[in-house]
Amino acid sequence: MQQGVRLRKTTPHDSKEAGVSNTGSRHDGIQPEKRRLRSPSPLPLLLAFHLFLALVSRGFFQPDEYWQSLEVAHRIAYGYGYTTWEWKAQGDTASGLPPSRIWEQLAQGPIRSVIHPAFFVPVYWLLQLTGLEDTSLRTTAPRLLQAVLSALASNELFHLARDLGDEHIACSTLLSLLTSPYYLYTAARTFANTAEASLTVFALRRALNNPDKPGATTTSLAFAAAACLIRPTNAVLWVFVYGCMSCEMIRRSRYAQLASLWGKALVIGLLAIAVSIIIDSTFHGRFSLPMIPFLLTNVYHSLSLFYGSHPWHWYFTQGLPVVGMMALPFAGMGVLQWSRKGATFPQRMVVGTVIWTVAAFSLLGHKEWRFLQPVVPLLHLLAGVGLASSRSNTPLSSSWSASSHIWHSTTPRRRLLLLSTLPLAIYLLLFHCIAQGSIVPSYLRQEHAQGRLQSVGFLMPCHSTPWQSHLHLREMDKDDRMWFVSCDPPRAGEDVEGYMDESDFFYEDPVRWLRIYLPGEASIDSAGSTATRWDRDVHPALWQSPIHAQVPAHHWPSHIALFDALLQHPKYGREVQILLARKGYVERTRLWNSLVHDDERRRGYIVVLRHESVGRGD
Repeated sequence: MQQGVRLRKTTPHDSKEAGVSNTGSRHDGIQPEKRRLRSPSPLPLLLAFHLFLALVSRGFFQPDEYWQSLEVAHRIAYGYGYTTWEWKAQGDTASGLPPSRIWEQLAQGPIRSVIHPAFFVPVYWLLQLTGLEDTSLRTTAPRLLQAVLSALASNELFHLARDLGDEHIACSTLLSLLTSPYYLYTAARTFANTAEASLTVFALRRALNNPDKPGATTTSLAFAAAACLIRPTNAVLWVFVYGCMSCEMIRRSRYAQLASLWGKALVIGLLAIAVSIIIDSTFHGRFSLPMIPFLLTNVYHSLSLFYGSHPWHWYFTQGLPVVGMMALPFAGMGVLQWSRKGATFPQRMVVGTVIWTVAAFSLLGHKEWRFLQPVVPLLHLLAGVGLASSRSNTPLSSSWSASSHIWHSTTPRRRLLLLSTLPLAIYLLLFHCIAQGSIVPSYLRQEHAQGRLQSVGFLMPCHSTPWQSHLHLREMDKDDRMWFVSCDPPRAGEDVEGYMDESDFFYEDPVRWLRIYLPGEASIDSAGSTATRWDRDVHPALWQSPIHAQVPAHHWPSHIALFDALLQHPKYGREVQILLARKGYVERTRLWNSLVHDDERRRGYIVVLRHESVGRGD
């Protein structure tokens, strides 16, 4: 039975073994006619495709896309903007650990590294230098930059698939990747996870394919270190990869290679830590190594559980089905093929890396789809193995274009299965959460240009829209003229389950919240005259106090943005409408956001209210 890849057990006589693998001349076990065939480079196609994704992607997926990257980069480049709690000193996060001045200085520092946001700072500087900062390029250019990085990583994935398999597998891998709704939705997004996934692919290709090549191991370790600086949890993947490589070297008595590997790992690791200390200490203005408080806060203190906990099987029952969708059954076929006896060491490593990483992440209580981003490319590589396994595959021709090679890499029936989810991808790219991601900021900028926007408050779940990276209004950054209902987590040592943030108080009783935490009179003239913000040591204590005992957390703004779900809530929606109307707020526009939303608080249109004293006669 002809298959996309025929694997056989290799021997030392086949050719010189590379590194710790049975790869021979990179294509051991591949049929000779397939070994000779080379597809045209897919890089131009991948660049064009990913740039297109960046241009059409307008919706909102997850707050960290903005608040942990672009908002920080915007603040560095332009000198104003909002930074969340992750970018501030964490207090006594080292409680219960051995005391040390240096240790406590590190452990109590900010948990985020500026290395990833710094990637986008030159873009903002260039726009400022060219006078284009007030154009749409300010919001699209960072996505274009990330799209280029993702395109380069996709090209590396293609070559990794070809190195470990053959042309059919390489082309099927790209077919699976480029028809995946999850990948299409996230490839151009400015998540740290997206950059992490790209760096992981760069490192894996050099680690798994011919590691004896001069500089390959060093380059792989450098990319791996960069990925770990961006997302410290990426180290979980490399513990397995380099651990298995070390075991294989020991099994083959290659102690010189083992010593070289770990010597390079030690040097590069120390250099990476030094780079992080220098860059982050300069940015934060204190001695900082963010990976330490990051791990202490999210793993040791389990503060990430504040943002939700999930059962151990969530990644297997919900995570992988979402990020894989129709590619997942073919990935399962690939797992079976590359786990059998004749599979080479690098092929088994791909399978093991996916299983190990997903299983290790399953031990953590807080789970998100984007945390699987580093294994998404490998998932599609395995899907490429499964897609290419049909004996009725169309033979590839050297005269075809790269797109033709990708299109004909599997059977029409399998292509149809992959394409069946494209309508979902189109909806996600063009329509889902579009008001949150782009329309609300555009509308508010328009109101500001017409002299009507004096201040704005967001009565919605925290971080539901981008901030100054999209609004880019310097004068609105002063005196709390822009505010939102916050959601800072408990401090280390506080009870996570019993803790309530500002958002919890608001959604428990919005009417009471509005009466207690905003002034009695909606005086727009005084809005922003004194900077105020939610104080966790003051405002929660007022919740059960008499209404007249007010310590405002915010001022009444000229504009209020909220989800229609708040106004339509069966318990308190009508009361909220009446209270806001009595304060003088009138609905000015309704902006369509999404068909469905997993958060019931974010369902429906986004409604923008404007105070009646603003823009009279409009």
